[in-house]
Amino acid sequence: MENRIWSVGIDNHFQVPFISITFQNEIPSQIDQLSIQSQGRWNATIAQFFANMKIEKIEFVGINGYNNPDRTIK
Repeated sequence: MENRIWSVGIDNHFQVPFISITFQNEIPSQIDQLSIQSQGRWNATIAQFFANMKIEKIEFVGINGYNNPDRTIK
């Protein structure tokens, strides 16, 4: 079901929602190996890796619905 929802949005050129998180400091290179080990899936090890990193800003894009023309960052 989830894949079908994404394809409907993409096929109709609707905005795909996403979140952009900017950290105060650069993300250490160890994240590359952690991502490979977890096959890109969130887990307790990755959560701990990010637990002490300070967030500078969070931006939400495309959260007004697939067919809403408002594409501004919230």
